[in-house]
Parts: sequence; structure tokens; C-alpha cells
Amino acid sequence: MKTSASEFNEAQLRRDVALSRRLGADVHLLASITPVDEAVRNTARELCDAAGLELEVLDQADLRPAAHKPVPATAADGLGRPYRDG
Repeated sequence: MKTSASEFNEAQLRRDVALSRRLGADVHLLASITPVDEAVRNTARELCDAAGLELEVLDQADLRPAAHKPVPATAADGLGRPYRDG
């Protein structure tokens, strides 16, 4: 997980994928709270394919969804309204 997708250079991706493989993972998770561009995705996919790992990418669209999405039921009162202090 990175706070910025720009931190995923090729050297970092190689280290991360190698670590996932050493740990015996089936899936390598690449995650950033900013958008992950296609070049990074493609490099990660190639490295994961070579290592026999599935690649899962989560980025801004998945981890920091738009504010207009519905409030989860666990964060709302019985009528679907968000809880408010006071």
C-alpha cells in the first residue's frame, strides 16, 4: 500500500512481487490511494505473471470512493440517515 502510486517504480514492484512470492501468496495486492496508471499496472502484471501470482489492484476508485455513495447501514440510523452528533 502506498499513499501515492508514483512510489511504484519498477525496482519497488520487483521487490514487492518477490516478497509476495517468498511469503507463498497466491495473489499480489498493489494498492494506492491515488490512481494507478496503466504503465504501473502492466509492469506489475508482467512481474506477477512471471512469478505465478494473480494481481489485484486497488486504487483511488476503490479505496477513496466519491462522497455521494450511500452511507453504509452500520453508519446510519434506522431510517437510512447518517448518525449526527448532538
